[in-house]
Amino acid sequence: MTAAGLQPFTITLDRFRARYISFGPLSGQPASFDALIRYAARPGGPERGFDLRVNHPLNVDGVKVFLIGHGYAPVFKVTDGTGRVVYSQATPFIAAGDRGFTSQGVVKVPDARPEQLGFAGVFLPTAVDVHGLLASAFPAPLLPRVSLISYAGNLGMNSGAPQSVYTLDTAGLHRLPVRPRPLAPGQSIRLPGGAGILTFTGYRQWVSLAITDDPGQLPALIAGIAALAGLLLSFLVRRQRVFVRARAAPGGATVVEAGGLARSDPSGGFGAEFTRLAAELRSAHQPAAMTAGPPAVARADASPGAHDEGGR
Repeated sequence: MTAAGLQPFTITLDRFRARYISFGPLSGQPASFDALIRYAARPGGPERGFDLRVNHPLNVDGVKVFLIGHGYAPVFKVTDGTGRVVYSQATPFIAAGDRGFTSQGVVKVPDARPEQLGFAGVFLPTAVDVHGLLASAFPAPLLPRVSLISYAGNLGMNSGAPQSVYTLDTAGLHRLPVRPRPLAPGQSIRLPGGAGILTFTGYRQWVSLAITDDPGQLPALIAGIAALAGLLLSFLVRRQRVFVRARAAPGGATVVEAGGLARSDPSGGFGAEFTRLAAELRSAHQPAAMTAGPPAVARADASPGAHDEGGR
């Protein structure tokens, strides 16, 4: 099914909450994630609240919404050289993969004057100084800080070529002589030459959702149950085989051989069944043996897996 085939619905994230283990050898490992959302089964319809958690998806008319990721989005305000506020919004950063949830991202300000501005750096949820280098000691935002490198020039966004919102193309930019330093919420960077001011006003958290629709789930479940039932039934059926072969013998006689094989015989009754079958086979050919003329010699072994011979 394509996106056009899905029933439209709306989701609004009100709050995301992450808990981490604080002590012991598992310190910093996630303990729980949950997102408080509001959803409407159709655009403009009544909204309902839902606590979206890991392995606890939202189900809207058969479509499931899973919580699969999260991150931090620092909020920046940029005032350009003319005094206009040209940027004021949350900017998603991507986790770098360390235990402290250090996140990387960029800020692009194409409307700034006299030159376009760009910033690249990291968000540190719990900032610490490790031998003169900034790092995050814990994934929760206990001491949030952001550190950025400042650029000015041409961002290349008017060329028509697509750009990633998470990377900064510095080909047309020059680095501004501003020493990067950790900014706490409310602190600012004043750019040289009257280029403007960047203020770190705080942070938000974003979530990543997966929306899935599997109309073949029910048929697959029914087929799986049927296959399991067939397998269980096969364990209850006794697998027995009987082989009969006729071959010519000297003197014009015909030798009939019968053999049996029981793969599973918990009751031990196959031997008796095979003996009865061999006896019926022998008795059915005795009249023919009497009228045919040549003498008949019969040998019988009624044990499972053996064979029985009769001549006529």
